[in-house]
Amino acid sequence: MKATILLGFLALAATNPLSCSQPVYLPNKIHTPIFHDKGEVEGSASYTGNSGFGASLAYTPVKSFFIEAGGNAAPAVKPFTSNNSTKFFYGEVGYYNCPTPLIELELSGGYGKGTAEVYDNFPENLFDTSYTSWYYGSGNEYDHKNVSYDRFHVQTSLGFHGAVHESPGGKHENDLVMEFALTPRLVYLNTTKYVVDHYDTGHVLIGTRNESFSNVFLEFGATLRVGFKHLILELQTGSSSTLGANQAILSQGSFLSVGLVSRF
Repeated sequence: MKATILLGFLALAATNPLSCSQPVYLPNKIHTPIFHDKGEVEGSASYTGNSGFGASLAYTPVKSFFIEAGGNAAPAVKPFTSNNSTKFFYGEVGYYNCPTPLIELELSGGYGKGTAEVYDNFPENLFDTSYTSWYYGSGNEYDHKNVSYDRFHVQTSLGFHGAVHESPGGKHENDLVMEFALTPRLVYLNTTKYVVDHYDTGHVLIGTRNESFSNVFLEFGATLRVGFKHLILELQTGSSSTLGANQAILSQGSFLSVGLVSRF
């Protein structure tokens, strides 16, 4: 119980860094199923700080191929409080291969749609107004952003799977297992709506503008799992970096996820 609370605190700390501006794009957990045969099902539930609570379900209808769907959502933002919120849902198909019983390779790709809402008391410098710094309290100006986007991704994964302790009864579902995976993910994000409303220190709307972003991100996740077949504790740390963009959407650069995985 204490370990779970500690992991949750670490996730909260890692995904809410002190920064001047609130990120708009909040990467979701990089799901890395580890399959060995057809007919397997894997479900997961997780918490990833600013990205909120997530769930996913993956299935192997035939040997070497899997399908997956999932999403995540964070609570709605509070007006005129510097914070953010997001919703994201996706689907993907993938190929897996097990060159040895202990190693699995994956390649997958998918598409998702997301939304974000942000209140930011470090507004962008596009209005000639009497902006005041954050340490002056509630008299700040704000940018309120409403964003919708399409996201395409391709990822590959190298996974390791092994029994730490085998069940004396010979029932492998009771074996204590440990898994580790390294997963780079390439993401293309295109905004279909990016509306910014600017409010002065009295919370009066003084300007609205529309923007557009098309950015590529290189994301990386390292995943550790320990547990039994039907209940596995999962910890993942990840990063996200913009590639080659002159104008980049504000994004979160790192995240930490904790959750549970179950296989049937």
